[in-house]
Amino acid sequence: FIGEGIMIATENYLQLSISTVIATGGCLWALNTLPQRYGLAGVWLSFGVWNMIRLVGVLIHQQFTGRLAPRNLAKTASIQDKS
Repeated sequence: FIGEGIMIATENYLQLSISTVIATGGCLWALNTLPQRYGLAGVWLSFGVWNMIRLVGVLIHQQFTGRLAPRNLAKTASIQDKS
């Protein structure tokens, strides 16, 4: 994802690693359950689970916690206006 590249560029390695670990856990869970029910399609669905969890991690970073999140940009702008 491009969003993960932005997370690296803004040096937010902790959030990137946490979201990757959570996505890996979700993928492993999906690989243990979905292929038994759906066969090969379950493997592909597991890959989709992994990507969707990664996407959620990127969206949280971009919208709420990252340096480029709207509220953090507003804080930076107000600090610069005061000085």
